[in-house]
Amino acid sequence: MFSFRYPTALNFPSFIIDKKSQPCEQFTFSNNNPSINKLYLNIENIKNSSYTLNEKLKCYTDSLDDCKINLPISRCIDNDSPNLSDIQTILSFIDKGLNVKNSIKSYFSSKQSYFYYVSSFLNNYISIDQYNRSNSYWNEMIEQIKLIINNFINLSQSPIPKNIQSLLSPIDPLILSDLLKSKIIDQTSYSINTVLNSLNSLLNVLQILPNSSPYSISPRPSTAFNLSINSTLINILKELKQLNDYQLSCIDIFFGSTNQLEIQTPNLFEPGQTLLEYHLEFTTSSTLIELLVNELLLLNNLSFKSNNIIEEYQNLNFNSLKSIESNLLLISNLIKSSSNLIVSSSGNSLSSTLNYFYCDFNIINSIYKSFNQIISPPFLNSFSSASFYYDLSKKITFEDIGFCRDLVKKIKSTTLDLTILNQLSGTAQLVDVGNSGGTDILMYDFGNKNNVRFITSSLFSNVVKSSDSLLFQQDGYVLNLIYPKSTNKPIIYPPPVITPPVVGTVSPTSCPYPTCRYNEFSPCVNDVPVNFYYTYDGFCDVCRSIPENTIGGYLLSNGKIGISPFCPYLCVLPKQYKLGTWDNYNLQPCIDTPIGYYSPLMNNTISECTIPTSPSIFTVNSNRLGFGSNAATDSCLITPKYQLIFTNSDYNLPRNILPTDYLNRGTTIEMWLKIDITNLPTIDSVVGITGIYQSWELSFIYTAINKTIVPAITNPSTQQIIFKDLTVPSMEIPVSFFHFAVIVETNNIISFYVNGEKVGRTIFTTTAFSGQSNYQYIGGSQFNRISFMIDEFKTYSRALSPNELGYRNTNDMIIASCNPQNGETLCKGSCVSSCLDSDGLSLNSTDCTCHCKDSSKEYVVNGGLNSCLPKCPANSFRNLNDPSQCDCIDGEFKILRTKQLKISSIYQYDKSDNYYSNNIDKKVGLLSVRLFNERGEQVKPISCSSSSSDGTGNTCNNLFDDNANSYWCTSGQTGFGYVLLNLPSTTKISRISITPLPNPTTMKDISISISTESSNFIEFEIVITKSTLPLQVNQVDIDYETVSPKSVASFACIACPTMPTFKESQSSPSYIYPPTSLLPRNQINSCGCFGRFSFDQSSFSCMPPLPAPTFTLPSGSYKTDTVVNLIYDIQSTTGYTLRYTIDSSDPIETSTTFPISQGLTFTNIDTVELKVRSFKSGRLSSDVASSLYKFQGLINCTLTPSPYSSNNGDTIIFDVKLNIIVDCKTTPSINSISSSWIYYSTDLSDPPSNKYNPKYGVDLIAEPTIGMNNITFKVLSKLDQYFSFTGDFLYKIQPTIPPPIISPPNQINFTNSVPLKILIPSIEDTTSTSITTITYYKNYSIFYDLIDQGVTNPPPLNSSSGIEYFQDDYLVIQCTTPEFGCLLHLRAIGCINQACSRITQKYFKLTFDFDQLLPTIKSKYQKDSNSYLITIQSNSLLVGLKTLYQYTLLKSSSDLSVCQSSLDIQVSNGLEYLNPFNISSIEKGYYCICSKNFKNFFNKLLSSKQICKVLVYTYQMDPPIFLQYGEYISNSLDFAIYPNNKNFQHIGAFKVEVGNGDATEDSQPLNGTNLILKLSPSLSYQKFLISAIDCPKDFICSEPSTSEITLRDKCNDPYVSKPSGTYYKNVTIYGNCDNGCLPVIEFINSSNQNDPATIPSPQSQLFPSSLFLSSPNSEETVTIFLMMCVNSFKANSNILDFIYTVGKYLRPNKPIINPDQGGYIDNSKNQTITMSCTTLYPGESCSIFFSIKYSNSKSNVPLLIDAIKQPTGSTYDYQYVSKFAPNYVGVYYIVAIATVEKSTQPYDYLYSTETTVSITVYGERPLIEMVPSIASFYPSTQVSLVSSSTTDIGDLIFIYVSIYNDTYYKSKPPLYSFKSYDFSINSSLTISVNTTIYAYIQGKYYNLIDGDSIQSFSLYNIKPNQTGKPSPTDGDDDHENNNGDSKINPLIYLLLLIIPLIIGILVYRFILYKYYLKYKYFKILGKSIKTGLKTE
Repeated sequence: MFSFRYPTALNFPSFIIDKKSQPCEQFTFSNNNPSINKLYLNIENIKNSSYTLNEKLKCYTDSLDDCKINLPISRCIDNDSPNLSDIQTILSFIDKGLNVKNSIKSYFSSKQSYFYYVSSFLNNYISIDQYNRSNSYWNEMIEQIKLIINNFINLSQSPIPKNIQSLLSPIDPLILSDLLKSKIIDQTSYSINTVLNSLNSLLNVLQILPNSSPYSISPRPSTAFNLSINSTLINILKELKQLNDYQLSCIDIFFGSTNQLEIQTPNLFEPGQTLLEYHLEFTTSSTLIELLVNELLLLNNLSFKSNNIIEEYQNLNFNSLKSIESNLLLISNLIKSSSNLIVSSSGNSLSSTLNYFYCDFNIINSIYKSFNQIISPPFLNSFSSASFYYDLSKKITFEDIGFCRDLVKKIKSTTLDLTILNQLSGTAQLVDVGNSGGTDILMYDFGNKNNVRFITSSLFSNVVKSSDSLLFQQDGYVLNLIYPKSTNKPIIYPPPVITPPVVGTVSPTSCPYPTCRYNEFSPCVNDVPVNFYYTYDGFCDVCRSIPENTIGGYLLSNGKIGISPFCPYLCVLPKQYKLGTWDNYNLQPCIDTPIGYYSPLMNNTISECTIPTSPSIFTVNSNRLGFGSNAATDSCLITPKYQLIFTNSDYNLPRNILPTDYLNRGTTIEMWLKIDITNLPTIDSVVGITGIYQSWELSFIYTAINKTIVPAITNPSTQQIIFKDLTVPSMEIPVSFFHFAVIVETNNIISFYVNGEKVGRTIFTTTAFSGQSNYQYIGGSQFNRISFMIDEFKTYSRALSPNELGYRNTNDMIIASCNPQNGETLCKGSCVSSCLDSDGLSLNSTDCTCHCKDSSKEYVVNGGLNSCLPKCPANSFRNLNDPSQCDCIDGEFKILRTKQLKISSIYQYDKSDNYYSNNIDKKVGLLSVRLFNERGEQVKPISCSSSSSDGTGNTCNNLFDDNANSYWCTSGQTGFGYVLLNLPSTTKISRISITPLPNPTTMKDISISISTESSNFIEFEIVITKSTLPLQVNQVDIDYETVSPKSVASFACIACPTMPTFKESQSSPSYIYPPTSLLPRNQINSCGCFGRFSFDQSSFSCMPPLPAPTFTLPSGSYKTDTVVNLIYDIQSTTGYTLRYTIDSSDPIETSTTFPISQGLTFTNIDTVELKVRSFKSGRLSSDVASSLYKFQGLINCTLTPSPYSSNNGDTIIFDVKLNIIVDCKTTPSINSISSSWIYYSTDLSDPPSNKYNPKYGVDLIAEPTIGMNNITFKVLSKLDQYFSFTGDFLYKIQPTIPPPIISPPNQINFTNSVPLKILIPSIEDTTSTSITTITYYKNYSIFYDLIDQGVTNPPPLNSSSGIEYFQDDYLVIQCTTPEFGCLLHLRAIGCINQACSRITQKYFKLTFDFDQLLPTIKSKYQKDSNSYLITIQSNSLLVGLKTLYQYTLLKSSSDLSVCQSSLDIQVSNGLEYLNPFNISSIEKGYYCICSKNFKNFFNKLLSSKQICKVLVYTYQMDPPIFLQYGEYISNSLDFAIYPNNKNFQHIGAFKVEVGNGDATEDSQPLNGTNLILKLSPSLSYQKFLISAIDCPKDFICSEPSTSEITLRDKCNDPYVSKPSGTYYKNVTIYGNCDNGCLPVIEFINSSNQNDPATIPSPQSQLFPSSLFLSSPNSEETVTIFLMMCVNSFKANSNILDFIYTVGKYLRPNKPIINPDQGGYIDNSKNQTITMSCTTLYPGESCSIFFSIKYSNSKSNVPLLIDAIKQPTGSTYDYQYVSKFAPNYVGVYYIVAIATVEKSTQPYDYLYSTETTVSITVYGERPLIEMVPSIASFYPSTQVSLVSSSTTDIGDLIFIYVSIYNDTYYKSKPPLYSFKSYDFSINSSLTISVNTTIYAYIQGKYYNLIDGDSIQSFSLYNIKPNQTGKPSPTDGDDDHENNNGDSKINPLIYLLLLIIPLIIGILVYRFILYKYYLKYKYFKILGKSIKTGLKTE
């Protein structure tokens, strides 16, 4: 609907906005009909929905989804616009339009989603909290409308704005006043600003629009807020209305107030066109903005639920659309009236000059009509809101008014326009010259704007109506240029010398031929009369006159014909002559002389006419260049020089023009042509189309044998070719009209176009032809002519683009061309004719076709003739090929109604067509005739008669007596005959079957006639015009052919017969057999059946096919030895055969019989498509039953040992460790299988996770820390074409569980009690770490009991009978009566997951000593409360025992002795301990806490010793720092622990736990800061859980820091049986890995350096059992593969590359270059390049020849290498001598070969193939030089810095300029202070004070930058105390004082070096490594490909 703004210069069609559109020059149009009428037709079809856009097919399709208009529909204004520079502008414009289009679609989609949600979903689920989703839908809708506005703003900003002011300023104020011009400019500016301002205002509204849905629970804005938004939107609508008013005002001013607009149109077109474009642009823009405003009004009012506004919005307001419609009508009328487009009152004719604004009028009027259709009242009454926008978009179209610019541009450049507008009639001029009579000359005025006329002849030219021309125009009238005779130049023969044959002896006195004597005495006569002829003896004999009509065998003429073949005769008519030789001269006809030749009366020869060519002889009654006659002397009639000649306005003189006016740079000639292919030359010719006399001619080079043409420019006088593309093939002559054009482009290229496609081009020059002015013509000269139709012959003064070709006049020309006097009527834009009343026709205005007035008849066009014929009978229809005939519908067939049937010879007299040539007696007859009725039953005649009979009883009655030996035959020498059969009543004949006689006597060509009359005057109607009977005894069915158009009642259509339902079996369905019939449906034999049914000719009914069998097994995969059988449900199997195939072909009657008794057994692995079909004689075979079976082998795997008992199937419990061997067998068996077919897993994951290696098996080792190991061993075995084996095997492995540890371990005697802990056993490791690490068992449970003293046989201890011990418990064992002592017995066991240890036990002897009954003090620091939690244990169960304690805060000492002496606990001062308590203080220091136990024994107070503990109460240390985490591929790791000096500078005192939870104060101290972790030799990987605290003196221990480290072992590198190298013919390689690792391989098979290599991974293929490499077809095969060892638990090995070269020929080994491909050397480290070669046989010596190229230099640089230089022209530049190092850094390419000398071995070649490498050379950076090299200056100086390097490798110089008061004046600044310095552009530095310049060179081939890399240059001003700054000439003043360090900051320097290195490693590791591998090998592979080798 919308026509957005586009650049004026581009004129891109607004109605097609498609992403795939491209500029015209870059597209080939399949819909490339050059007519603008065709373009309009396409647009109309798009508008009225006849064609719809199919985005997938990128075209407009019809209702059948066939592409009718391919995209893009585009045109260019000339052949260089849009040029390549405009492409991006066009594509950008298309993208902007697409963005708007897509965003509108997206908005309405999101809007639909929102309203669906709130109306449907929320109503149904109102109680569910869906408000958040409501908001998301709402916000999505807001974002989409915002996107529309932004996209529209982009589209509204024209890339090339139109400047209306510059267009209006040149207009004379007398034509348009300055005041009105200013008003137009102001109003246009207002409109532009209004559009953009409105869009920006809409964006502002969106910013303040509520961001939550009105249906959510979010708070809503106030109503006043929403009304404010409404006010803003309504103001925008008001501004848009003002915009539209202003635009209408601009149009009204220009077209209504401009004086002399019609006269000044050429000067006023551009501003008027621009204003009209503006109007349509602003109209579409305002329409879209108004739509957006209405949408925002809806959303805003929804937000505060104003139902009134919503209802107003939903009731569509048509006022704005009605306003647009009214404005369009007003503008249309303004253009019409101001331009005076219609000058006559009738409105049927145009102004004599095509007005420039006529195109605009048509388009504006078309848009108005489209609006009128949708705004009209009928539509308003029936519209629905759902369909309104659809109809609006379909029916309202703003067309591409920019097209009018192109049309006007063409009008201006048109120099000649010969367009046949209607049925033009030439003005006849009777020319009477000499005695030959007059001739009509036709003079035509075809309305050209330059008053050009032309003359032609009525023999040559006339205006005709051609239906073919409707391809490019609508009236059909064209100019027909006829050439009535062959264009071949005649071969003129003189009358032949007739030499009679000599018979016998000729008299010596005979007259010499052709003289003769009348008698023997007369002399020889020379002038023999025409009625005499020469006889054998020289006498003149008389030619007898014979009437022509009595001799049918002779060709007829108007003269006499002699009986004798030697009697010559003459042509008696003027203008006739004859050809021939002596033996056939008389038999030749008299023929008319060709145009341009004449023959005198009674003369058999011809002579060429004389054509005066002087233009002076051109007046009336003159020859007029051959259009008149030449006088009586030569009897010449019309002999024009050309078929059509252009003249001046009064036809008196030819129109002379310069040849370069029409054929020059920047010109075009175009036309529509149709060549008469029935009147072409019989010899190769140059045929002319148009030209300038004696200068140039546009011609076709015609080839007679192929009837092809090639366009060319030729010389009209000599027919020599001037311009022709010799490279293009000939084209066949089109059978219909085609468009032909010649474009001479401005670059001197002449191009030929046919139907818009270029068919040739060549160089053009005006010097190739004569430049003298002469007249222009159409058609060729004599003998260079063809007949053709032509129209729209036009010439232009500019080079049109291919898409401008073929533009036609506007539709109004069609209106003017309709001629009512000729019966033409305008109907829907086309002229319709020939619906004449005399033919009984009338015009139907609905479909513009002719209809019959008589309703009983129908309109038929047959052979170009219109007629009304009786309607076809019911159930029949018109034959498409012969409309006079009626055919039956499907399912019926044709029968003849007749009472009498006549079979006769085709001729009713003796003629050779009636009988065979060897029928000497000329008898004719038949063996039998059989007739069948409509039911297929035979009908016998009741009587017969015949033309004659042979008199021997062979009468016509024998034809239907069923006697094979009787027949009918006519009498002898008749040469023809017939038989008449009388039928019972009126019979319907469905088939006629005739059996001919089996000998030449049979009738040959016959016809069949019928009659429905029974009177004596029978009229027969021929229904079978001709049928030829063969010489055979077989029956022949006569096919019904055509019947007379007037006798449609003689036949009828009846239905084909059917039969009752037939059931094959009880389970089969009931069949229905609908009949069908095949064209031409002429008899019952045409009947057939639908689908898979057969027509039984014997019963004339349908029979079904046999039922198809079914299979016992459906399609699928099955094991081998499976039996497949059939199910065939049929009542009787007698005669049925089931046949099958297994090769995918359909079974036939000779296929193998299916063995249904036992079925088919498939024993082999195979994929079989089994097909079966049922056959029975006389029946249609069944459908093919098909099933696809994949028969696969079986795999069965067994495991040794088995996890299950063979006796009872119970799971076996294994001890500690076992090795599992997997053994898989295949059925059918396979001899050799790669190990890669078996996979396993032990971690519950599904295989394939690990590849099984049969060499090692799989070790399962019980993990003791988890108890009973239940390991699920999963196996997967798979092979192609075998069913995979999968199995899960549960292994139980009992580890050795160590018993718990009773602590204390070695003490037996105890005082008071035994303070016990039963400890979980640990794995003490003194090798994995630098400290002794203890790893405790997981999930370890302890159970114990105490055996009473004296019990000697205690019960068993297990997890059920024992007491469970918890690790947090502190078990204190005391005697029952502690004060008396006792002996204790303790037992304990440990269990993990059902597995238990042995019993451990211990005996303890206890004595009592209260002094040693010490309590235990435990403390825990609590960081959150900055306090200690104190817990005191009494360690005794004595009744009445009290534990007392005291604590104090010491300020300065942490010594325990000080603490002990500071407190003395007594009963009187101690605090009794009851529960744990906290201690804290605001002061810092050291808490001293002491405790004692007290008890009264027999009134005596006893106390234990006092125990004390010092607690540091200062500051808690920060946790230590770990920098290492995660996994490391190594056997050991130096794990560093750093003190955290963030708050306290100190030396760390670390306590560490490894694998035992968090570290505590009691953990093992670490000696130093490094903990060394070591992988256990028995493990593939090991995890370490590290915890450490920092406990420096006088600080509270820190919180623990933790890290998890995994050390993983790495597979050793792979190794192969044969090293990389060169091998002869073949080599076999074996690959291996050690220690349970498997070798995997990836091949590098591409020489493209840009393709990344495939890196080996665990998923890569296993290395094959053996790798066989050969070079069977190539000279050399290079195989490169990467190999790696993998293991599921270990890290992958290094990737090694192996390169094998296998040569077809025996050669020396390739040289070895070190470093190899992709390597590097460092010159600064004296590294070198070395080469070596090896010999194959003893006693040989080898040499190396090589070439080296330095790749980084723009020019060759001298390479200083130690090698022998080879002579010029050698293949290689050097002979290798010794190692060398190139003298420049950069990349070098080396190609080398090795040769052997004096070898006696049978080498095929004495030189190897090439070794190719690229090597990068690194080295020291070059020095920087200062120019000039000075140390002092005054008052200032300019210096530059340059690199001393002579190569161009992209070096950069970085500098820092430091003046005398800068920090870095005398010390090197940090690297980050340096700035880039471009020394390539001579950027000088101006120095005026004491300055130091620091500089260094940075490049990719130099070592890392360090302090030594920086150079310095000191410059001193010799005048002291001078201040100032050096300033580079480029204005860089950024050299102020810096306050940095005096030297490079080491940390910053380190980071600068490390960070790029880390990033580089990561990039290399994950990204570049693949490409590095490719780079490394692509040279090798490239060489292989280059030499024809194939890599494997």
